[in-house]
Amino acid sequence: MSLTVIEKRSIDVFRFKVLPCLSVMLLLLLPSAKAEMKHSDNHMDMHAKMMGMLNQQEDTRELVRYPKPMYDMTLSNMREHLRAIHLVQQLVAQGRYTEAAEASEKGLGMGNNHGTEGHGMEHQFMPEGMKTLGSQMHKRSADLALTLRDAEITDDLKAIFTSLSQVTSNCVACHDAYRLEPMQ
Repeated sequence: MSLTVIEKRSIDVFRFKVLPCLSVMLLLLLPSAKAEMKHSDNHMDMHAKMMGMLNQQEDTRELVRYPKPMYDMTLSNMREHLRAIHLVQQLVAQGRYTEAAEASEKGLGMGNNHGTEGHGMEHQFMPEGMKTLGSQMHKRSADLALTLRDAEITDDLKAIFTSLSQVTSNCVACHDAYRLEPMQ
């Protein structure tokens, strides 16, 4: 198989111009890549040290014990809430605000995974502060749904993220204050 003049010229350009340029660029970038790798190693070392310090500290959050099946169900509910927040974020990024509002209502709404009144069996084991934070999260998700529906007209991303932040601030506060453990 013989090469055309244009193909031969392309090979020569690649061999004598592109490859040398790439080689020079690689040599110039090598010190930078090494520095970045060293920074990454240092970051990982620092992260490992911090995790070690955290593991040595006593967990001072209030312990909330559940019967094992209820413990499993509660953790499952929280993961579903997290999936709902993730879905809302995905839909907002796509500009699909009405669908995001529906995802907020379905995945985070007051009755979600807790019975029609929002008072599942797990509530009998929750301290009052934990119940309050959970109820506020569900109520804020209703506000989020309204904000998302308004965004169909206003396209106000700042309002959306402010409202979403009010939902997740309850999650953060609850996880900062309480830890769950199954009863033995």
